[in-house]
This record gives sequence, structure tokens and C-alpha cells, in this order.
Amino acid sequence: MTNTVIDTLNKRVDALAASEDASKINQGLLWIREQAQAGRIQPDLSNTLTDRLQQALDRLRNRDRILAESVGREAGNFQRSEGDARLLRTAERVIAQPKASPKDEEDVPEIPEVEDEPAAPATPDEAMAQVEQQWTQQDVEAEMREAKRQTGSRAYRAKEPVFLVKIVKHELGNDRTLRKNEYEVAGTSKARTRATKFLLDPKFFQPMREVFTEFDYKVSLLALPVPFRGGFKPIPISNMKKFYALLKEFRQRLKDLGESYIIPNYPSEVRKAAGELGPRFVASDYVAPKVAASKFGIDVDYYTPGVPEGLAAVGEEFLQSELGEAERQVQEMLARTEDALAASMEEMVGKLLKSVQGGKKFYDTDVTKFVDFLQAFGNRNITGNERLAELVKKADSVLRGVDVKDLKKDDRMKEYIGFAMSEVAEGLAKYVKDKPARLVSADDTGDELE
Repeated sequence: MTNTVIDTLNKRVDALAASEDASKINQGLLWIREQAQAGRIQPDLSNTLTDRLQQALDRLRNRDRILAESVGREAGNFQRSEGDARLLRTAERVIAQPKASPKDEEDVPEIPEVEDEPAAPATPDEAMAQVEQQWTQQDVEAEMREAKRQTGSRAYRAKEPVFLVKIVKHELGNDRTLRKNEYEVAGTSKARTRATKFLLDPKFFQPMREVFTEFDYKVSLLALPVPFRGGFKPIPISNMKKFYALLKEFRQRLKDLGESYIIPNYPSEVRKAAGELGPRFVASDYVAPKVAASKFGIDVDYYTPGVPEGLAAVGEEFLQSELGEAERQVQEMLARTEDALAASMEEMVGKLLKSVQGGKKFYDTDVTKFVDFLQAFGNRNITGNERLAELVKKADSVLRGVDVKDLKKDDRMKEYIGFAMSEVAEGLAKYVKDKPARLVSADDTGDELE
């Protein structure tokens, strides 16, 4: 699954969660579970998306309950319909916008509007008409031209070897498909639909998932900022020792958390599930506490870019064809790496400037994540881009030794950082403007790609 598809899924889930429409959120939950069961969405991504939508549903239910109690005290017995609930939620937004949680450290992203879904087609012919209309809107040739533009026409040279690392995170499955006699979907074929249940409260696994999230962030600072085909993370050889240390640390943390948190608390969660699921509770769904704890882990596969020499036995033409395809993939990865590093830095500089100049609320992560990026840049600058390295060096000299708490209170320091970072921003803007179809690394021989 590509980054573009993952970003689109995340945006649509954010939009659903913000829509405050319980029906649409439930439809989204069902769709994600179906895709996960079919193997189209990876388990860790499916769990993340499902948790976000489930939390949105929980917030809606809690808000409706509080509002109903409040109105009930004023107006006596208040009978609430779905239309009443929607009206109350609208009134609440108008009267008092909800305040952001103090623990939130990131900007709240702009939530796209959720468009009403088109009416369901009445016949298969109408359904195919809708699908074919969608197909005609997809400009495949434009997508191919964009992919070619990103790669460019001149060859890159990596300054060191790169390992391809595929990380697989394991966790205890928390849903089961209900038997056909346990659910009913009017007007649809049961052979084509599924209904699921949560075995335990999804929030119970949050501490384990926070470990996975932290691990993902730290790995992202070691890997190149673009994934290789197949979901592999390209990690320069100079970062592999750090990666191994990180892997060892987080495997142990998962093990320790399983023993200190999962094992002692799992039985009470099962008891709670028995009360909430009622007749849908099945004892055989629940493994022993020690088994539950052991389900959380991290596995890694390692590869190197290229083609096995054994392919020569198939035929020289086939070998050369695959060697060319492997080189094209590497070139695309290196080309996109420079663009991604520049785009990330441009975004972080912009956030920091808005913070110190009063354009937005100042978050600690505006500084800490930028510092992490600057410190990790050296080994991730796989093509040896000197112009980017110079801009990183300048930004690092500005932020080195800065205490975030002091910066929030010191207007003079904010003014200095704002001035210095404005120069960095100008340098980045000029870099992007001057950048040709692709940038030539310092040791580029100028060879043309076939």
C-alpha cells in the first residue's frame, strides 16, 4: 500500500470522525474491517483507523448522554430522537466550541468536508454506470508522466549502501466475525456482508500501541523519508547499528509491558467484556493472559536492492531487463528522497516561524521534532546534497542548545530565531525554485538513464 493511499485513508477517517454522523462512522468501521479481513489493509493500519473512529463514536455517545441529562433537568422527561441528538450537537458547537485538550501537541489538521454519499444505485446497470464514470475521471497517463518527472533523466549516486527493512508489528487480534445467525442486514446478501464484535475495549491496548507509535517515529529518523516498493524502509548502512539497538530496546519494552500491564489486567477486561457482550460473549475467543502478552512483538525482514545472480540461468535478456527495472526503482527512491527531505524541512521551518512570530499556538514539538530532523539529516542525506546540508547546518546552529520552556517566555530569543529562520526559509524557497527536474549529487557522473 503506497503512502498516497495511506494518506488518503487517514484524511477520510479524519473527515468521518469530524462529521459527527454516527451512521457514516459505523459504515466506515465496517468497511475498514472488511478490507482488513480481505488483506487489503495491513493489521496495524486497520487497528489505528478503527480506534480513531471508535473514539469518535464514544465521544458522540458521551456528549449526547451529557446533553440529554442537562436538557432533562431543565425540561423534565426529554425523549430524544436521532434528529434531536443532531440538533443538540449543532447547538453545542454554536454556543461553545470545544477546547483543545492540553495534552495535544500538534496542530489540529484542517478537516475536509464530508460530502453526502450518492444514492445507492437501484439496479446493476446504474451501479456500473457510476463505476464507469469514476473510471473515466482517472487520468492514468498523467499519473505515469508524474512518476517519470519525479525520477528525472540523470543518474543518482548513493554515497553508501542501503538496506531494505520490512517491519511487521504483531498484536493480539481484538475482533471476531459474528456468526450469520447473530446479525441481520436488511436488503443485502449475507454471503457478501460481515458483522464483527470487539473482544475487549480497544482502549485497553493503547499502552502497547503507544510503544509501536514511538518505535515508528524513531525508525523514521533512521530511514530515508520515502518507502521502497512493497513497503520496505530504506535504511543507510551507517544507521543499521542504531536500528538494531532500537529494535532490541523496543522488543524488551513490549515484553516488560506485557508482563506488568497485560497479564495482571487482562482477566478483569475479559470479565468486563462478558458483561458488555452478553449473549455474544464466547469463552473460546479469549486466550490465556500470558499468551495475550506474547502476541505483541516486532519482526523484521532484511533485503538489499538488486537482482539475484541466479536469474542469469533464466536468460541474459531477462537478467538485463530485471537489472534495469531494479536500477529504475533505486533511482526513483533517491530522487524522491531529496524532494521529501526538502519538503519536510520547509514544513518544519514554516511551523516554527509561525510559532515564534505569534501566528499560531507554540507547541514544544515545533522545536523538538525539528531538532530531531536536523540531527538525523546527515545519514539520511544519501545523495550527499550539499545545498540542503548547508541549510540544515545553518538551522542547527540556530536551535542548538535552545530550551523550549525558556523560548516560550523570551521574546528576544523568539525575535532572533524568527530572523535567522526567515533566512533559512528564503534559502529553501530559492533551492526549490532553482531545482531542476532532479538535482545532481556531488559525485554525479552525468550518466543518462536509458
